[in-house]
Amino acid sequence: MTLGVALFTILVGGLTTGGLLHRLGLDQPPLVDQFIEKQALLSSKRLVVEQITNLEINSILSSEIVNDFLQKYQSQVTEAQVSLNQFNSHLQEESSSLNAQLIWLEMINWETAIQALVKVEEYMQEITIYGQINQEIAQKITQDISGSFTRL
Repeated sequence: MTLGVALFTILVGGLTTGGLLHRLGLDQPPLVDQFIEKQALLSSKRLVVEQITNLEINSILSSEIVNDFLQKYQSQVTEAQVSLNQFNSHLQEESSSLNAQLIWLEMINWETAIQALVKVEEYMQEITIYGQINQEIAQKITQDISGSFTRL
């Protein structure tokens, strides 16, 4: 019985994990990595075209061979440029939802900072009550900390 439960758990979990990751979009690299990859691919293909042209200029390869390579790589440069442009337009379409997410993250950061400031004030009051620190020093520390939050 225990073996059956263990096998069932392993099989069901193992068979459904891939689909779940795909559905959540966790099987794709981050957008920044995707952009860098597409940009690097485009740059490398442009560099190849430039180097092939230099080979023809220096008479290292015949014009026929160079033209074949140039046609091949120039079409790949065009494809890479189209892919990068499509990715950029996709990013622009997604930017409104990304901006909303960034705003929420910023709000959460501020809320956390405010909660931390409240905790500092409570702690300063507590140690002032027990006479471990002077009231003026506690106020100065609290002001310094709140000033650093407002500069953010």
